[in-house]
Amino acid sequence: MEAWEEEGLPTEKTDRVEVKSEDQLMALVEDDDDVVILDVRTESEYASNHVTGALNLPLSFLMQTRHDLNKTKRYVTYCRSGYRSSIAASVLRNIGLDSTDVYGGFAAISVYAPQCTVTGEVCPTMRKTVEELEKRAEKIAA
Repeated sequence: MEAWEEEGLPTEKTDRVEVKSEDQLMALVEDDDDVVILDVRTESEYASNHVTGALNLPLSFLMQTRHDLNKTKRYVTYCRSGYRSSIAASVLRNIGLDSTDVYGGFAAISVYAPQCTVTGEVCPTMRKTVEELEKRAEKIAA
């Protein structure tokens, strides 16, 4: 990213939200029919567990189907840890859609708001992913 910026190429930060509780996740969608929770993980990842009510659109299919998305909706994207969802949110913004992604992705959601997932369970590997993301964020902030 630094090399990109040093070349003077355009950059834009995507909107990101943190989910550290069920209330925070619910606040994103509560009483708003114009919000779509978009799971950009693979079909098998989605099948294993996902946010209740989320639409599965794997990142690999996003470019092919982007014109089918409703321009009046707001899209909240998530993946496993936040990398693919930040790309998806960027793609959606670049085609004129309102989008944001969940920092920490499904790992954060399943740890901090498991009751919002289909299984309602916290996976130990997701907890480890969240711990690693939090350590990385602390290093960046220092």
